[in-house]
Amino acid sequence: MLPLAFAKKVPLLMQLYLIERSIVMETAVTNVTKKPLKVRIKQNYNLNKPKYLQRAGYVGIGLTVTSSVYAGYKMPKAIAKAKKEIKPEDSKWKRFWKYFKHTAPVAAPVLITAAGTVVAFKEADKEKNRRFALVAAAYTSSLAEINTLKQKVEEVAGPKVAEKVKKACRDEEVGKVEDPESKQKLEEQRSANPESQSFKGMMMPYYDPMLQKIIWTTRDKLVDIQCKMLAYLESHDEVDMSIMYDELGINKPLPEFAYDYGWRGYSVQEREYLRSQMPNAFFDVNGTTSETKDGIPCMYIEYFNKKLLTPF
Repeated sequence: MLPLAFAKKVPLLMQLYLIERSIVMETAVTNVTKKPLKVRIKQNYNLNKPKYLQRAGYVGIGLTVTSSVYAGYKMPKAIAKAKKEIKPEDSKWKRFWKYFKHTAPVAAPVLITAAGTVVAFKEADKEKNRRFALVAAAYTSSLAEINTLKQKVEEVAGPKVAEKVKKACRDEEVGKVEDPESKQKLEEQRSANPESQSFKGMMMPYYDPMLQKIIWTTRDKLVDIQCKMLAYLESHDEVDMSIMYDELGINKPLPEFAYDYGWRGYSVQEREYLRSQMPNAFFDVNGTTSETKDGIPCMYIEYFNKKLLTPF
């Protein structure tokens, strides 16, 4: 960690950066030795376990079909051979054993490959769910750390500095975006209304950090969408982002996160809080403006308290 005397002379943001780098340097471990082949094979299997299990399942389906066709060809012969060995004086159990002795070797490959296929697909699904759960836990932990850092920056440096930092991050994110179609659309809009100073009711470019692209809509439309989302949440206890994107006319198929992320409001207090925050209950419709790489001024959509909804 940094000495106190040195930390006092360095601005807050630089302190945060230096603290982060010092922790990384203290905990970093460099492994320069080549790992044994057995270890590398094991690590590769663990890394790609769901993919390998799924492929094993597909192979199992092929083997099951092949062995079933082969068994269908061999089974009548096996039954006929068992009937030849059966004598009139044989007991019921002796007859059963002779049938089993000839038919079991023919049927066994079908049963084994079918069972192996089921197990492979089941384990692949189980491993995927386990990894999704780990990702969800990591996301929740990271989000908590980020929120704590934001609060500390605001407490130590004040809300004005915190807002400047947030604005700088947004400007950097939006500044990497290029959208020739939106630029042309904006120029056409400006040429059609050269003297207009009011944007009320007009289509405007908004930057969505989840989609990472520009969407064109009106402020009234975004307010209306939030009203519909709140009504949906009150009747279904949760609402995901797909409702917002459907209302905005985003082309389908929608990205998977649209169904995984959203908002929950089980308690009366949570719902009352969301109502009190309208028209900015789910996201900010009066966000700050940032320019894209090709000079398009975009309103930044800031989402509030979205959660990972997908159950594991």
